[in-house]
Amino acid sequence: MHSNTQALRLVEFEADATQFRPYLERLAQSLTHNHYDADDLVQETLTRAYRFRGRFTPGTNMRAWLTRILKNSFINTRRMAARERRVLDPISLDQAEFENQPIEPRDGDPSPEEQVIQGMLADRVEDLLESLPEPYRSTLLLHLGDRTYREISRELGVPMGTVMSRLHRARNLLRAGLASQS
Repeated sequence: MHSNTQALRLVEFEADATQFRPYLERLAQSLTHNHYDADDLVQETLTRAYRFRGRFTPGTNMRAWLTRILKNSFINTRRMAARERRVLDPISLDQAEFENQPIEPRDGDPSPEEQVIQGMLADRVEDLLESLPEPYRSTLLLHLGDRTYREISRELGVPMGTVMSRLHRARNLLRAGLASQS
């Protein structure tokens, strides 16, 4: 009898989670701007939700829970991509040196020093983004995903004035965080 109850709960969880798939696809597309990356992000989100379904409290807002998983997955994916770029860049330099080819920056390319500074700044901004309180972070991420104030307002179910206020506060917190780390 116990396994039947668990199986029923699992089926209910899957049905509840998959009803939000169209919403998750729209959100992922707005964040990634790429159909394939958006599909991967939604799949990752639903996989994580299934794996950690024991952490979900039935009766609470599943859409908000799935949104949080999706946004955290998106942030983690961006962090890993940034790390991979930093790891792979020296390989291309070593290969050019090995082939005795001159390593000269092309016009408009940042200098090696600028690249290091940009990478460090990107890491600091990502860390600060992650540390923002939830309502500010989600609002800012939607805005960075090219959502209009009106779209964000509808998505989050808050007035447009609240969206503008959250964005203002999020920017101020980022500015203050960057200033304190300088």
